[in-house]
Amino acid sequence: MVAAVFKVSYTKLGEEWPAVTLIGTAFFVTPRVALTARHILPPSRYPPDEGYARCEYWLLGEDGSRIQFAPRQLTRARRVDAMRIDVREPCVGSPLTIVAGSAPMNEEYTARGYADPSVVSDTYSVRARPWSRVEDVLGWFDLSTLRQARRSIVRTIRTATVAGADVRLDGVRVIEFDGGGVQGMSGGPLIHSASGHVAGILSFGLPNVGKVKDVVYAMPVAEAIAGLTEAPPARRP
Repeated sequence: MVAAVFKVSYTKLGEEWPAVTLIGTAFFVTPRVALTARHILPPSRYPPDEGYARCEYWLLGEDGSRIQFAPRQLTRARRVDAMRIDVREPCVGSPLTIVAGSAPMNEEYTARGYADPSVVSDTYSVRARPWSRVEDVLGWFDLSTLRQARRSIVRTIRTATVAGADVRLDGVRVIEFDGGGVQGMSGGPLIHSASGHVAGILSFGLPNVGKVKDVVYAMPVAEAIAGLTEAPPARRP
């Protein structure tokens, strides 16, 4: 199952308009384990947005799944842009299968994820409704409108440097996907179309500026899992 990752900041439930951000995409590989990109939720993003006292993090799926998680449930991979989310409640949809071995070249792949609402249309807006819990807020979003799927032939795995506000990785191997993408798809799966298996985790795109990317790069999923295996245990509060 592929899910949108939301952060919702507020001070008191139901008493003000919350700050809601679609920060990226994740996908389940077992009913209780999801993978995503490390850069979408760095430690600097753990606290509530400025001006708010509390925040919650949720995985929202089109199948109706709404699964809450906390920063202590995250494991950040070493040397690659990947992160694991261990959830307490199983997802409703089917987990995705990881490709065995290296990603086949010169074959079609599909990049899947969700777009930041501002990317979809200037007219996309969320109508404020009465709410008493964050789950009510998540119901304001139409994921079928935000869903993205891009297809292209993958021909290259190469070495690159990933540099952003919250992550820098030198000399990492990446899968080059020239089907493009948009802001919000980070952390989503790059799927080998013929087998339906996940070959990579969407990481970053070019050009660096702007919300629309002409070329997207993915972390090979086998290397992401290796980096997670080497990672230290999640911190406990």
